[in-house]
Amino acid sequence: MTDVESLVRLVSSTYAFRCPSIIHSSKQKLSFTQSFKTTGSHPTTQALTSQADAAREKLAIALVSASHGTNNGAGTNVSNAAREYLPMIHQILVSCAAQPEMARLDAPLIFEWASAFEAADSKASQRTPSTYKSEAMMYEMIMTIVSEIMGSAVLGCDEQKAGNYAAAARNFKAAAGGMECLAQDQLPKWASRGAKALDKDLPAEATADSCDALKTLFLACGQQMAVATALNKPGEPNASLMAKLCLGIAEQMESFLNVMRSKASSKMAKMDSSLFTHVQFQIELQKLLSSYFSAQNIWASREHGVAIIMLREATAAMKIRSAPTKRGLPKIDSDDLKKDVETVQRHMQILLQSWEKDNSTAYYDIIPPQVPEDAKLSAGTFIMKPEPYKMEENIAPAPLLLPARKMPLAGLFGRTSLKVSR
Repeated sequence: MTDVESLVRLVSSTYAFRCPSIIHSSKQKLSFTQSFKTTGSHPTTQALTSQADAAREKLAIALVSASHGTNNGAGTNVSNAAREYLPMIHQILVSCAAQPEMARLDAPLIFEWASAFEAADSKASQRTPSTYKSEAMMYEMIMTIVSEIMGSAVLGCDEQKAGNYAAAARNFKAAAGGMECLAQDQLPKWASRGAKALDKDLPAEATADSCDALKTLFLACGQQMAVATALNKPGEPNASLMAKLCLGIAEQMESFLNVMRSKASSKMAKMDSSLFTHVQFQIELQKLLSSYFSAQNIWASREHGVAIIMLREATAAMKIRSAPTKRGLPKIDSDDLKKDVETVQRHMQILLQSWEKDNSTAYYDIIPPQVPEDAKLSAGTFIMKPEPYKMEENIAPAPLLLPARKMPLAGLFGRTSLKVSR
C-alpha cells in the first residue's frame, strides 16, 4: 500500500455504525390489523393497517440483515424500508391523536427495539444488552426515523470502505440531518405533548442531547470524507486548507465528546466503548495530520526551521502509544489501521530527513526547540452542514369507528420502559 493510500485510509477511518433492531415478542406478534380490528374496520383504515404490518415486517427483515453484515447493501435496504413504513406509522399516530375517543384497541400494541449504540460489541459483553419497549406510537415513529438515519450511516461506512468518499460524505450529511430533526423537532414535540417517557427509558439515539451530539459526530465523519476526496485527487493538495480541515474534524469530535459527557453521561456509560475509543483516536490523529500539513505549508513559505520542528514533533507522536501516559495515538484493535500508522510515520520520517538535510546544506535556518505559538493554527475550519431531513407533516387521519363496547385506549405519547434482555 502506498503512502497516500495509507494516509487516505487513516484520515477517513470511521466507527462501524450499526442499525437498531425490532424485537419480536415470543408471546404475540404485533399486528396493527388485529389491534384495530374493531375501530379500524373502515376500508381505508383496513388498507392502512394491513400495509403498515407488511412494511414493518419488511423493515424488521432489513434490520436483521444489517445486523448480520451479510448484505453489502444493508444500509440502503434499511433506509428504503424505513422510508416506506414511516408515513404509515405516522398516519396511524395522527389518526389516533385526531380521534382519541375512538382510538381503542382489540389487542395491545407494544413496540420493542434494541439500540444501535448500547452494548453492541463483544467488549460490552459484561454489560447486559438492553432493549426498550413502549406502548407509545411516537416511540415507534422515532425509532423508524432512527432506522433510516442509521441506514445512511451504515451506507456511509460501506462507501468509505469502497473508496467512494464523496458518496460517503453525502450519506453522513444525511445522517446528521436526521439527528438534527430528532434533536430539534421530533423529540421536543414528544416532550411538549406531556409524554411521561424519561431519558433513562429511551435508547441513546432517541434522546435529544445524544441526537444533538451524534449530529456533530456525523458531520465530522462527513468532513473526513471531504479530506479523503481532496487527497485522492491528482497533484499536491492545498496543505494550508488540509491543515485547517483536519483540525476542524478534531474540534468537532471533541465537541461530540463534550456534549455526551456534560449532557448525556448516563447514555454514554451504556454505549459501545469502542465508539469513544475510535473518536479519541481520530481526535489525536487529525491533530497530528493538521501539524503535518501545516509543516508543509510553512516549509513552502521558507520558514524552514519552524517547519522542521513542527514535522519532527508530529512524526514522534505518529505511533500507537505503548501505555496511556506515553506519547502517541490511543490503542486501537484494527491491525490495518496500525499498519497505516506505521506507513505514514515512515513517510513523515523520510520527509523530515530530507528537510533536515536541505536545511543543513542550503538554508541554515535555526531550528527552535519547540513549535512557536504563533506558528500553530488557532482554530480549524469546518465546512460540513446537515442535509435537511424532510418529513411530511400534513397527514390526513384515517377514519376510526366508535366501538359498541368499552375497549382500552391506544398509546400515543405515553411512558416507555427499559427491559433487560439476557
